[in-house]
Amino acid sequence: MKITDISIKYRTSIVVLTAILAIGGLYSYITIPKEAQPSIEIPQIIVTLIYPGASPDDVESLITQPVEREIQAINGIKEIRSVSTEGVSTIIVEFEPDVSIDDAYQKVRDKVDIARPNMPDEIEEPVVSEIDFSEFRATPGFGTNRISGASAPPTRHRRLHQGRRLHTPTCGQSPDGQRRRHRR
Repeated sequence: MKITDISIKYRTSIVVLTAILAIGGLYSYITIPKEAQPSIEIPQIIVTLIYPGASPDDVESLITQPVEREIQAINGIKEIRSVSTEGVSTIIVEFEPDVSIDDAYQKVRDKVDIARPNMPDEIEEPVVSEIDFSEFRATPGFGTNRISGASAPPTRHRRLHQGRRLHTPTCGQSPDGQRRRHRR
């Protein structure tokens, strides 16, 4: 006998079984505890340094490489990625999941402060930040939660740089004139 034949023969039992499963699923969905704003920690620290008017090559040699050398001495780093564009150096430091994000933030901050005196005086104050999902507002949508907000992702230190964004890490010169580096 096929399952379809059995389902047709015992259709009342199948309807009752389906109703019991649907009611049980609905009850489970309602009673399972859910956290409206779950704590999500991304083990990444982002360092942004601005050197107005500098070429990508100058930014890489005068800013990005010295900061990377200092940061590499920190324990628990999984990967370091950097993007050197005209006047801006962005370094993304990814840590192992077991590293405390607050400790990692402080260590990176300290290493950037150590590297700062060896850089040109025209460099603006370095911005060390971490992505903080607790500052995102979640608004209910149709069947899902959508992230809303009119600003950039919240960070410990907020600062917007118009026209500058993070890119997929690659090596060498890109078609848009940016220098990108990727280290493990």
